[in-house]
Amino acid sequence: MEAHLDHLAQAADGLRFLGKPDRYPWPDVTQAAGAVPLHVYRAVLALDAWDELWPVDQVALCTALADGHLIGEHTPDGLTGEFGDQLAHLAAECAYFADWCDPSREWPQADPERGNQLHRVAEHLTAYGALPLEWQAQVTHRLMPPCELSMRLVRALQCTRPAGPAPGRAARSPRRPGRSRRAPVR
Repeated sequence: MEAHLDHLAQAADGLRFLGKPDRYPWPDVTQAAGAVPLHVYRAVLALDAWDELWPVDQVALCTALADGHLIGEHTPDGLTGEFGDQLAHLAAECAYFADWCDPSREWPQADPERGNQLHRVAEHLTAYGALPLEWQAQVTHRLMPPCELSMRLVRALQCTRPAGPAPGRAARSPRRPGRSRRAPVR
């Protein structure tokens, strides 16, 4: 069996937990939430198809990885509305990419309109990129308050940032010899 099909089979197994989370124990759901996006990501890499994805799709897949990891870290007694919505979105995103890797298989959670929506997003992103920087800042500020934007960026980056220093050791920043980190006092 081809490597990408192995990963997709594991993703399909996990998607059943994300599709009906109230039917399974929460630890199984959180484990699937962390594993499914990773299997889909590995399927894309096994196909050597990462560069074929649109940049907005690359971001969406990285966000699914981060969201899956964060959901996988939570172990509440039961689902809240927030987790239910996040799981449904995560399942739809993962099914979209799984369908992209293997369209011959049935992926019930995949949204057939997502591709069309993505075209519209890409068109809006192109138009946004053509705006002057001041206007881009205004649009971003009006569409997403800075606090929410910061939280989403932090969530998306948590899985991709390098590990910090070992516990008990302070991080050292590289400095040029003979240079002070402080500004001269006048």
